[in-house]
Amino acid sequence: MQFMRANRVILVFAAIAVVLGGLEIAGHVHKDETATTDHMGLSSESELILKLYPDSPEADYIRGVQAKHLRLNLQEARQHFETGLAKGIKSHSFLLHEYAVILHLQGADETEVAAAVATWNKNAPGSMMPSPQTFARPFPEWNRAASLRVMALAPGGGLLAQVLETGAVAWVNLETGEKQSFVPTNSLPLDHLLNVSRDQRFVLAADSAGGAAIIDAATRTIRHQLRTESVATSGAFSHDGKLCAIGGSDGSLRLWNTESGEFLTEIHEHELPVSALAFNNTGDRIATGDRQGNIALHSIRTQELPAVVLVAGKSAAADLAFSRNGRFLACGSRDNLIRIWNLKDGHRMQVLAGHTAPVSSVAFSPSGGMLASGGADRTVRVWILPKGEQLGTQRVFAEDGVCTVTFSGSGGFVICADFNGGIETFPNVGSSDVRRHNAKKLPIRELSAVPKRGLEPPRPLRTLGPEPSASANSATWASACFYRLKWVPAVS
Repeated sequence: MQFMRANRVILVFAAIAVVLGGLEIAGHVHKDETATTDHMGLSSESELILKLYPDSPEADYIRGVQAKHLRLNLQEARQHFETGLAKGIKSHSFLLHEYAVILHLQGADETEVAAAVATWNKNAPGSMMPSPQTFARPFPEWNRAASLRVMALAPGGGLLAQVLETGAVAWVNLETGEKQSFVPTNSLPLDHLLNVSRDQRFVLAADSAGGAAIIDAATRTIRHQLRTESVATSGAFSHDGKLCAIGGSDGSLRLWNTESGEFLTEIHEHELPVSALAFNNTGDRIATGDRQGNIALHSIRTQELPAVVLVAGKSAAADLAFSRNGRFLACGSRDNLIRIWNLKDGHRMQVLAGHTAPVSSVAFSPSGGMLASGGADRTVRVWILPKGEQLGTQRVFAEDGVCTVTFSGSGGFVICADFNGGIETFPNVGSSDVRRHNAKKLPIRELSAVPKRGLEPPRPLRTLGPEPSASANSATWASACFYRLKWVPAVS
């Protein structure tokens, strides 16, 4: 026992080495999130260290990694790393490296960052880890679970919208193949998308300065310009399209009338950014989730009632979805898990495990008997409810992972979009293998930014698999192929 106590640090380092070897170094310019697994502070070794040695520098390191990767909270991570360093261990190369990364990502003084990097270099000569100053800013990177996105897919999969590098918004009707675009004529610098209404009439986009806009897809004009006071981090339309809700980086929930643009109410239930938001089918309840993993249920008709708070662990909520009957609520999180609650009694019904990277999107089938999910592991999974068994798994052509998933209106197909504008559809036939349906890979197109011209149709490169049968479902979704949109200035 005395040997164990005297050599505690050595034993801890030996145990933690297995964990550290598999940790993703998130935020690096060339690092893919598919490398993010549940080993980041969630493995048995890490939990054992937290339990046996909660006051050790290694435990502080694990808590910092959890804060950074699971909750996207750099300030919390920095506090844990500084606590570990203050305990006297100066040769922990992983801790020193992550601390230098955090300082760089937070935009700390260059002198402070350089000193932290020098300390790491001194204690880890010849390290293969990338220099902390080569990591991407801002953090979190865009197009990741629970962070800002440039893609949005309408519920039911009828319309795919994308914000382009110039601030323009382009969208394609997946049933007809019609492509349109909107170029702001004012100084509104749109740079991320929040949602598309179910009836495909409206596109909700936002900027990074506290502004948002409801775009009319038919007239290609701004229907209403909204002021959110903080960066809009999530958004949704009610099922009938009459209400628009936006979650902010200040933890707020704001509600507008979509038709008139009238501001209706503002609710502050969260302390951290609202990373997920969803209406129920009747439009009288809204669910919001933040980067801490707290889920709040708000009653619109009786706003005087306090919100019901559900806890989804200690990981950022990336997406929320109500079942059609409003009885169940699903949450996809950055800890690779999906949690489902029975809202009749408020109890968590089950936890679905299978994804090996953050879950970015969840969607119930129209019948409520199935749930589709997509994640950074480049897979779409279909689950049978209430058993929670996997019906099938499909790997998709998505370099950065799946952005969003939805079921077709009939529930006969699963539609998924990646972060680069790729669309794939799969028949939901109840088999053990979710097969690719008429998935066509199309080349990246350079498109003119002239508003009246819209988007040039992409050319098919090749067809994967047989053509669909002439059924109603396959005819409806035959054009839901691989679209890739890229915006470039028009050449005169």
